Amino acid sequence: MSYSQPLGETDVSDAQLRDRPSGQPDVSGTGGPTPIDGNWQGEAFVRSILDSSPDCIKVLSLEGDVVYMNGRGLCVMEIDDFASVCGGAWSSFWPAAARPLVQAAMEKALAGGEGRFQAFCPTAKSTPKWWDVVVTGVPGPDGRPERLVAISRDITAERRREEALRRSEERFRSLVEATSAIVWNMPASGEFTTEQPAWSAFTGQSFEQLKGWGWLDAVHPEDRAATAAAWRRALETITVYEVQHRLRQRYGAYRTMSVRAVPMVDDDGMITEWVGIHTDVTDRQAVEAERRMLAAVIEQSADFVGVADTRFHAVYVNDAGRRLVGLETLEEALRTDVQQYFVPEDVPRLTSEVFPTVLRYGRWSGRLTFRHFRTGARIPVIYDVFRVDDPATGEPTHYATLTKRVEA
Repeated sequence: MSYSQPLGETDVSDAQLRDRPSGQPDVSGTGGPTPIDGNWQGEAFVRSILDSSPDCIKVLSLEGDVVYMNGRGLCVMEIDDFASVCGGAWSSFWPAAARPLVQAAMEKALAGGEGRFQAFCPTAKSTPKWWDVVVTGVPGPDGRPERLVAISRDITAERRREEALRRSEERFRSLVEATSAIVWNMPASGEFTTEQPAWSAFTGQSFEQLKGWGWLDAVHPEDRAATAAAWRRALETITVYEVQHRLRQRYGAYRTMSVRAVPMVDDDGMITEWVGIHTDVTDRQAVEAERRMLAAVIEQSADFVGVADTRFHAVYVNDAGRRLVGLETLEEALRTDVQQYFVPEDVPRLTSEVFPTVLRYGRWSGRLTFRHFRTGARIPVIYDVFRVDDPATGEPTHYATLTKRVEA
């Protein structure tokens, strides 16, 4: 790695050195002595200070041409030989989109101010980089800038973190907007300190009403104590918060909510916030209750109730049905096919008439004869079988039967 010229190879008078303000390092490119702690040091000492900086430091002419770059700057910019850039316009290093920012920063420095900007610029070997740049003037004896100094700090990692955070926040917002659930977040204190749009939209509570522990007022009075206790326990033990309670809608009705929240921690293990979700399970609970009731009715029915898949393999036979045909357990019934329940002479009718009719029209009903699996006894029945379709596609998913025993 080579430098095109030493810091001292410029034409400067003894008067300029004498008149330079005391204590100010010479970064003008003059290479004169630098007063530090009263000790005058040479060019090598100044260069060692500049090269120890993690930033890319450039000295520019008033026209914006590069006349010096520190060793660290050459490394981060992936420049193998300073001679390849010495004397070149600094603005030409930058992509076209960033050049107005570069020019504005230099103009501000020439006017005695400080120019700052952040912009993208790849290295000499095309490695993508983002930079935070400060441009200032180096005053001469008359106080006017006779050089410019541009200090560029590599902020690529920081920008990537910011971009990752931005994308994460966008995904979170998309989730909030796309879901019917209530998504919320709290600081480590466990109290609302910011507005919660989804919560307010559901409950009708304003921020003034929900902040702190005010959100608890929207929980059903009978569920508040258990909810508060569970939340305090989660805060104290830093564990997942899970609870179910009734939450008041803005119109006054209560909905049953399944609630879950998790603590978010940083690299040091400290909690940064809690992120939670309220999922409305009212309808699901109603469906499950109805399903349990129907299952109880089916299980207690005195008739044969059975369900088969589309290959006519049994997936359910109720207790009464199993007793009728001599099957002791549900597991035993699940190893059977529909044809096995009928006497041999009825099987051809199943395949030629019953199954095709059900497949085409959705139902078939008529007299057939079951057989007892243990004794082989004949069991006359009214076999009523129907198709169960997928509501979304209309395609059959199962076949079900409610079969009644009849006298021969």
